[in-house]
Amino acid sequence: YEISCSLVGSEMCIRDSEIGCVLSKAYWGQGLMPEAVSEVIRYLFEDCGLDFITYEYFLYNRQSARVQEKCGFHFLKAVDYSTRMGTVEPSNANIIWRKEWAAG
Repeated sequence: YEISCSLVGSEMCIRDSEIGCVLSKAYWGQGLMPEAVSEVIRYLFEDCGLDFITYEYFLYNRQSARVQEKCGFHFLKAVDYSTRMGTVEPSNANIIWRKEWAAG
């Protein structure tokens, strides 16, 4: 499968991290991304001991929002994301805490 997930932070295992994911359109709608994100979450909380993880999405990207909802993330704040293309995209930042994930 063509799934790419990256972690944003100064080190691989830090106290918090942000997830960023891309999935080839050929694989959309097959439930692959929630499965991949769930495993990244498990790794970050169990193996790295993170306290929380953030995950942003552009407001027009409802698929990404839905993946985050399925994986237990909830709204943190609205953000304006400056892209490499010189545009500013309205976005939401979501968060999941280790305690929430462990209880869920």
